[in-house]
This record gives sequence, C-alpha cells and structure tokens, in this order.
Amino acid sequence: MATVPDLLYASLFPETAKHFLMAMTMLFLSGACTAESPKAAVGPDLSEATSTITLRGVIDDNMVASFKSQLTDSTKVVAISSAGGKNKDALELAELVSQRGLTVEVKDICASSCAHLIFIAGHRRVVDSGAIVVFHNTVRSMIVLGETLGVSAPDDFLPQFRLLQDREEQLYRASGVSTQLLVDPEAAMLPICMSFRRAAGEKLQWAVVRVYRGWVPTRDYLLRAGVTFDGFWPSSQESVERLVQRFSASDASYIRYGLVNHLATPVPDLPLEDRPFVACPTHPQR
Repeated sequence: MATVPDLLYASLFPETAKHFLMAMTMLFLSGACTAESPKAAVGPDLSEATSTITLRGVIDDNMVASFKSQLTDSTKVVAISSAGGKNKDALELAELVSQRGLTVEVKDICASSCAHLIFIAGHRRVVDSGAIVVFHNTVRSMIVLGETLGVSAPDDFLPQFRLLQDREEQLYRASGVSTQLLVDPEAAMLPICMSFRRAAGEKLQWAVVRVYRGWVPTRDYLLRAGVTFDGFWPSSQESVERLVQRFSASDASYIRYGLVNHLATPVPDLPLEDRPFVACPTHPQR
C-alpha cells in the first residue's frame, strides 16, 4: 500500500539548508531525503516574553511537537524565521495559529511553506524591517500545474493530495485570503515541465523545472488578495535581491518580484546553459 505523502522541505537558500533541493527543482514527497535535513534549532524556543514563541529553522514534526508542548493560553505571538519545511507540518502549525488567533511576526525570512501557510494564518501579520517573505508552491498549485501540463500523479495518491489541498483552501478561507494565492506563485516562477516517479518504499517524488525559485508579490497584490500586514515590504526586484543576498548571493536573481503570469503563459525559450535548473527527467510511472 502506498504511504501517505508529505510535501518535503525545500529551502530556497543553500546557506540555510545544505541540501538545496530547489537547485535541481526537486520536490520530494514523504521522507525521501529527510535524514540529513538540517535543523537550525530543535523546534521553537520561548522568548523572554512568555506571550511569544519563537520558531527558527526547518518546519518539521519536531517543531510541531515542541510548539504544541509550549503553547499556552497566554501565547499571543509566533515570531518565525524559516526557509520552509514539510507542507503537512506547516499546515498543522498554521491551523493552530489560525484557531488561536495568534499574531505572526516574520524575523529575517519566511519562505515556501512558512509564507504560504504560517504567515497567511496569522490573525495579525508583522514583517520586521529587512525581513523577506518568499512564496513558492503548494499542494494546490502542484495539482493545477499537473492538470495544465497534462501530468498527473498516480491515482492512488490523488485522494491524499486532494485532502491536503482542501485543508490549504480551508485555511485561506478562514483567514479571509483569496485561494488564488495558492496558485499564483507557481505561475510567477514560470514552470517549464513536471514529472512524477515512485521511489523506494512506494514513496512518490515529483520534479518541477522553473525559471525562478521563488516569488515575492507586491504589497498591492497582497492587499487585493486579502493579506493585510504591518511593517516592511520590498518595493522592487533590486530590493528583493539585496535582501536575498543576505542568505545567498548566487541565488538572488532567481527570486522574482512583482509580475504575475498565468500558468498557460509561454515560457521564454532560454538556452539550456542560461537556465538555472536541469531539464525534467523522464520517470516512467509504475
């Protein structure tokens, strides 16, 4: 029997995660490369202010367990610095944040599942000066992308994907945020191709080749989507690159700012050597 898939951690910055999965644009489902995933901190730590819980590093089941053990009635704020993590764990944290009406404060960076789920779930959202929020992809966007490209996950996995997608959409509706934000970042990154394969133990892996590795929308876009927040937000591609260079100078130009595409938008015919990623492998589906 196939195992339940987990959308694996894919950091956008190699300094934050040695195993920079997005360098090959490989997004793995269910534990394929989790053993060596770095942990900047073992779960969240309580700050000096007992009303605030600080989360640092990879979003995984350890962080969820520690967060739950320290969550109290006095908790009001979640201060986070994370380049991403497992979708199901980030979703569980986000649902707790939403249910408790907590404020989410971004310290330094909030990328991938941190941005899509935990940042969005905040009853109030605050971005510290010089911090950056980078959107990436979601289960919903992977389903839509597969449908657009005519590539589908094996039938035995689709019901589980749909359940995760439904939870993402429920979180957005509870937060008063447009579900279009679950898909637009994928379109903005200009996806080229996508493929699936089964790995050892019947775990499912997928690969997506994109022109960009992440997306920072404009403040106006977020406001239109229902994402209100206080604090800092970059205003240009140049300012995004300056912020990203704090984490990885080599990757800065591959974080896109502002523009939104449709998933059907033709991708520029870039010479292979000018593309930041390798071509999609062709994996036969078993």
